[in-house]
Amino acid sequence: MSKFAPGSPPYMLHGYQAVRNAILSVEKDACEDVKQFGGAHWKSKMIYSPDVEVDVTSGNYSLCLDYGVRPNLLRCNVYSFGLFEITFESEVAEYGCQVIGFDPNLSKNEIQYSDRFAALQIGISDGSLSENQDPAKKYIRLKDILRILKESPSNIDVIKVNVEQKDVPILTELVSSGILNHVKQFLTVFNKNDESTIEQFYAQLWVLENMGFVKFAASEWAHPSCLIVDKVTGEKQVHCYKVSMYNKQFYNKYFD
Repeated sequence: MSKFAPGSPPYMLHGYQAVRNAILSVEKDACEDVKQFGGAHWKSKMIYSPDVEVDVTSGNYSLCLDYGVRPNLLRCNVYSFGLFEITFESEVAEYGCQVIGFDPNLSKNEIQYSDRFAALQIGISDGSLSENQDPAKKYIRLKDILRILKESPSNIDVIKVNVEQKDVPILTELVSSGILNHVKQFLTVFNKNDESTIEQFYAQLWVLENMGFVKFAASEWAHPSCLIVDKVTGEKQVHCYKVSMYNKQFYNKYFD
């Protein structure tokens, strides 16, 4: 396999289209066997353009099933943060993985969805204090979650993060913690919000690429809240993205 080079450095990109194209840029042979798991479909009007109705798909994520990075069904573990829609987690559990979901908005401390899919009433934290966080809810950094569960990062095959308003801060914390160095695949989402920009999101993806992660799937997410209109140019812009990456150090090994 060729060693895929990181994309353009963030400081070289100027304007929405340049950053958008960089986020969506994927090497065509980065993964030979890409499989999509999950997905619920409905129609909705765009929040910023109520006269426009779009088809919305939520809860779908791509995994690479090539040798080395594909989930090993003898010991496959998936950590999923953010459970608004659980078709991905359910299908990955049916595939054969043990899935633990984390969401502070669950109705109970623990929910057992199936033999292989359980969820805990915990949110992932970036380590900072936030006035938007309800003090009655529990937010913990991933390294502390692993300590509580007595789990090693090297035993996690896939981490998925979709936490809406905290996507970039959480991604920054995960990158700096070093935990992702031990994980085979990382799936993340950027949701449009007032705290972070797509430039900041791309900057963290670029750091991951320099750490040895390869982007093998990327797409815009046509969620009703994701379309905005530039006040200066009038250009319609999508500000939500889904990205799947694998850790190059595990790729194409003879044994999973």
